[in-house]
Amino acid sequence: MNSAIVDWFGYNLTPHERMRFIKEAGFDGVLLLWADYFNTDYKNFPDYARSAGLDVENAHAPYMNANALWEDTINAIVL
Repeated sequence: MNSAIVDWFGYNLTPHERMRFIKEAGFDGVLLLWADYFNTDYKNFPDYARSAGLDVENAHAPYMNANALWEDTINAIVL
């Protein structure tokens, strides 16, 4: 059985370090907090996880203007 954990666990580390420590702790996958309020390079987190040998189980995406997802406009794409 695979195990996964959220990538933010309260220590001020680089994303690379967090992913490495998660893998070294024995986890197989990660849930990404995919938002710019943690790191400006959050869009690279999936690559960081994969390079550490982790599967990306899911991502918690930004939720500002999330209702735009249901609109049939360009706003639905530019969250």
